Amino acid sequence: MFLIDLLKHEIKLSTLHRGDSILVIIFFLITITLFPLGIGPSSSTLSKIAPGIIWIMTLLTSIISLDRLFSDDLDDGTIEMYVSQKIDYLTITFTKIITHWITTGIPVLIMAPLLGIALQMPLSSLYPLVFSLLIGTPILSLIGSFGSALTLNAKHRGILTPLIVLPLNIPVLIFGAGCVQVEIMNFNPNSLYLVLLGFLLITLALCPIATSVVLKMSVES
Repeated sequence: MFLIDLLKHEIKLSTLHRGDSILVIIFFLITITLFPLGIGPSSSTLSKIAPGIIWIMTLLTSIISLDRLFSDDLDDGTIEMYVSQKIDYLTITFTKIITHWITTGIPVLIMAPLLGIALQMPLSSLYPLVFSLLIGTPILSLIGSFGSALTLNAKHRGILTPLIVLPLNIPVLIFGAGCVQVEIMNFNPNSLYLVLLGFLLITLALCPIATSVVLKMSVES
């Protein structure tokens, strides 16, 4: 019950700070729409690189929202209050990860098909795009939470967090975009989906525990 109640509280707080989520969505939309201006309107070119563009911007959108994932609650004493109420660090971590995915991953999932169409992607490739993002965006939130907690007390965490998170997310980016590219080439992407699912299960098993340990060390140090 603690997890559900805490999750409701975090989502309520995120709705009170809608400006942050809206800015993330605007960043995602604007940056993707810049690619046709720089590359050109050729439909054949755009359709080939569209999966990579959408996946790269999904990764960057996830990262730019990590800076305040734990820091605000640490600065105003919210985490200490949770701990004093006998809420363990693992529950706090899970809540933050789920909230991050809801506020960044779900908007991306909703906008991705429309942006795929705008970038001249074949309609048949929209399903693998959304399905790969559905598996991949939780991985970005799981890995991102670890990077955010790891740099919580760092002086330049705004720079350090992307430096830590980006290399760890490269396999997700490769296989996520690869699912769509394989579908465009009329091959079966199921093996790539399984790899992504394997990444999800591994990160789901390891990242919350590792993040909660690092978070506890940062709070109690």
